[in-house]
Amino acid sequence: MALLATTLLAACSKVPDGILSEKKMQGVLMDMLLAEAMVNVDYNTYKSDTMKLALYESVFRKHDITQAVYDSSLVWYGRNLWRSTTGSWPILINGSIT
Repeated sequence: MALLATTLLAACSKVPDGILSEKKMQGVLMDMLLAEAMVNVDYNTYKSDTMKLALYESVFRKHDITQAVYDSSLVWYGRNLWRSTTGSWPILINGSIT
């Protein structure tokens, strides 16, 4: 288990150029989730794509990033966050990695 945790930390600490750091990505994702919640709670205000885009763009401005950087980071973390050295994916069972 300790080897897996060390591997995960090492894999995520080697973020390529153009990809947000793990800490910055966490902040951006939190704000994007809040933006999505706002859209879902106040559908009438955000029913147009223009209003949704303006909301998402405000998150990008807050974090001083572009949508392209966000998209690239999202793809990179999606592919690399849980990979182990064997290239297999751990299975989450009751909150534990097995």
